Amino acid sequence: MNQATLFGRGRAGRATVVAAVAVIVGGLVTTRGIAAVTYTVSIVDAGAASAAYHSAIDVHARAAGAAWADRFAGGLPSAALEIEVLITELGNGRGGGSSVTSSFVRNANGFNVYEQGAAAEVRRGVDPNGATPDIRISIDPDYLADELWFDPDPAARIAPVSSSRTDAMSFFLHEFGHAFAFNG
Repeated sequence: MNQATLFGRGRAGRATVVAAVAVIVGGLVTTRGIAAVTYTVSIVDAGAASAAYHSAIDVHARAAGAAWADRFAGGLPSAALEIEVLITELGNGRGGGSSVTSSFVRNANGFNVYEQGAAAEVRRGVDPNGATPDIRISIDPDYLADELWFDPDPAARIAPVSSSRTDAMSFFLHEFGHAFAFNG
């Protein structure tokens, strides 16, 4: 299964392979669902140096979250996830994403088993870390300005992506994948 099968497209001309998330997350993700997940997006940008991108970041983060919520299994409780987008020098010239906390699931043969905090909140409807962000997505300002391409309508995804840019919607979808299942 590739990313295009789950969500759409990545960088123009480049396919990104995604593992079968349903196996890792244990039933959290299906091909279609009706989970009620809402997202609040906050942007941390020292000095507002990248303020011109704030609106596009907000729209793309929400659209990516909605695409993931559409894949969650139906019958899950409501969840309200706080997304923090941090624009900062990363040293890798790119970005990253993760769940901010983890949540205890059970003890299996003497080993404690944890899951991503964001996945736990979607699965159980209980916020494991209160009002602090559930998901943190970091973006290097040079990557933001020089590499990411922001679709005028990220939910529809019908505008062509420049071959010299990376689709921002694909970036956010990928980083949500780290937050829900593949942290690290």
